[in-house]
Amino acid sequence: MRGNLCLQFVLLLLTSSESGRGEALSDPNDWINVQYIVSQGRQPNTLTGSARQSILGGATSTSSGGPWTITKNNGILPPSRDSHDYLSWAPYHWPDCNWCQPKGATQIWVPSNNSQFDPTEPDYYDDGGDWGDYSNLGSGNISESHAAASSPPSARDRMVRIRREKFSVDNILDASTPRRSQVQAIHAPSAGALWIPTTTSAPIPSTVSPSTTRSTSLPGSQATTSDHAFLSDDDAQETIKATRKCTPSPTTGLAPSATWTTCPYVTRDGQVNPDVRTLTGSSSVTHMTQAVLYNAFAHALAGAQSASYQQEAASVLDTFFISPSTAMRPHMNFGQIVRGPGKKGQQGTFTGVLDMRGLVRVINAVMVLRATGGTAWTAQREAGFKAWVTSYVSWLEQSPIAIKAAGSPNNHGTFFVNQLAAAKILLGDKQGAIAALQGYFGHQFLDQIASSGEQPFEAVRTRPFHYRAFNLEAMITNAKLGDELGVDFWTAKSKYGASIQTAVNYLMTVDPRGEDPLDAVPHVAAVAAAYGDPSGKYMAYLQRVQSTYRSRPYWFYDQPAALPSSPAGRRLHVAAEEASGTAFDGVLDFPATAVNNSTTTGEPDSAGVSADDEGRSIPIPFECPAVFEGEEAVEIDDDLFVTCEELRPLYELLYP
Repeated sequence: MRGNLCLQFVLLLLTSSESGRGEALSDPNDWINVQYIVSQGRQPNTLTGSARQSILGGATSTSSGGPWTITKNNGILPPSRDSHDYLSWAPYHWPDCNWCQPKGATQIWVPSNNSQFDPTEPDYYDDGGDWGDYSNLGSGNISESHAAASSPPSARDRMVRIRREKFSVDNILDASTPRRSQVQAIHAPSAGALWIPTTTSAPIPSTVSPSTTRSTSLPGSQATTSDHAFLSDDDAQETIKATRKCTPSPTTGLAPSATWTTCPYVTRDGQVNPDVRTLTGSSSVTHMTQAVLYNAFAHALAGAQSASYQQEAASVLDTFFISPSTAMRPHMNFGQIVRGPGKKGQQGTFTGVLDMRGLVRVINAVMVLRATGGTAWTAQREAGFKAWVTSYVSWLEQSPIAIKAAGSPNNHGTFFVNQLAAAKILLGDKQGAIAALQGYFGHQFLDQIASSGEQPFEAVRTRPFHYRAFNLEAMITNAKLGDELGVDFWTAKSKYGASIQTAVNYLMTVDPRGEDPLDAVPHVAAVAAAYGDPSGKYMAYLQRVQSTYRSRPYWFYDQPAALPSSPAGRRLHVAAEEASGTAFDGVLDFPATAVNNSTTTGEPDSAGVSADDEGRSIPIPFECPAVFEGEEAVEIDDDLFVTCEELRPLYELLYP
């Protein structure tokens, strides 16, 4: 029977690619109400039967490659030389080895007087072997033009600009999308360029004529771009031919380990450097997470036949978090390292915290293992896992890397709160978990959704559809974590009057333009469950984009009974009590349309507007997001900066 379920699950996965990040075998980050999971094992419902069978099949199939550990990272060690320290490389960074030297030079690179690193210094880690499976990544296309910097001392002073193709309001939405009158003539400055500091002076660019000069101030710098010379393509090539010999980038003349440590790396947003797959730590986290989740849920759902599922989940957790020979250290000090010479190539970045976002699902699984009992989840394993999470929480709250992630205005900050709140739930710190969630919904969330439902900090990226869905994934998880604690964040509004539902409604109207539309599907199901679907538009969307949605695990997760603090969950509670005359125990499985009535509506027409003295509707005026206070540009990914004026047109779009 389990073999048939496994086959069914594999075939199901082969028919779709769930996400643009390469995670076809993985659910989105999520949290499922623990009482709901446990109760469904006692009282199954035919509405979600196919989805339940997919989870049972997935428990078997996802376990086949485990258990997993980061200690076998193709033999490549982090700078600490400790194989128990997690290591990954920043995915959107590429070697810029086009070093030019005076004629006759024999070295591959000659440092200039103002260079601050020595590529021959032996402070790098070992070369590695085969390709791994780096999940959470994708691909994208950008065009770029470099503005060469003279050698300023700080990251903010070393600037190049990456331009998205025709970035403007019109490139984000169809021309028919309504917007405020003042936006008609506004496009993002300089075609919507993002500021990106480099690790060293860039090669002479070949996209600007010699007569072109610029005087725009660089964010965080006293210099201006007029301090630098620009050459046309022909002039640049002639200059290089006359004075230099150059090493191509990336070069085949260097061993991989030499490229990783001697070449300066530059950012290409949305373009994944394929050699990040050399490392296997990230894929190990992904596979471990999914196996633990499915096996813990299968243990709750399978009844008398569930002992093997619990044992499998416990074994995977033991290997990854507890066993001294294979466990990961509870920190992300070397997550998403930007390779290259100098100190930066020896430490992780704030974006690396994202690699451990699956911890939320692991904690969810452990909470279910606790609640369902059994012999495999022993007191010793419980103590070991709690000790790991306790140490990790200390790192999240004290590490400069983690603190920077916590303050990020985009998906990095949203996912950070997922981890912190879930960890505090596991440790029994309910008030700490609520405080973490309130901090997010009272700060970053206020600026993350415009009145239209657009998410400007995500839409400004080179893969806007993916990043809108990605941030929604973390937003919804934060709301579900609040739901677990009995707190309603579903009705939280941004400063423009928009909710999570507004953002999903907007995403449903956006043309993916070559990106994966399936990124949005689980979020549509979650919103249908949380808010209701009186018009049936959410179910229609699911049917159109992924007709097999009822056999997907998210269909089991996203039911009103699993969201007792949501608007639809509360209505279900009332309906069940009225029907039975007894207190609602949260175990009924209702489709989202079954609990709606004439008073249930979708997103209000007044989202993003206020009333003047005469009661007329007026748009809520745009304000620069709070994160820009005292800053000209804000970092939204490593070495990727955006200005308030670049975001303004995206905030001023009207509700579609």
